[in-house]
Amino acid sequence: FCAGYGLILVAAALDAWRTLAVPLLLFVGGKTYAILFYHLMEFTSDTPPQNLVAYFAMEGPYLLAIGLVIYQVTVSLADAKTKVA
Repeated sequence: FCAGYGLILVAAALDAWRTLAVPLLLFVGGKTYAILFYHLMEFTSDTPPQNLVAYFAMEGPYLLAIGLVIYQVTVSLADAKTKVA
């Protein structure tokens, strides 16, 4: 997953969200699958998290980052469509 984080860094530094949209969305899809599977395993295990505030304080930034990348990519794609039209 290191290459995916590097790709996000490049997209943010060069404002290349539209150009890198497909690999970024593939990476975010993989991360979303991994995190949702992890949460499913955590909450259906014999010992689910006891303190949800502490749990989501640690896991929440991952979900927030996924949302921010998806937002940035969709905004850049929508902006490209309005510039062409």
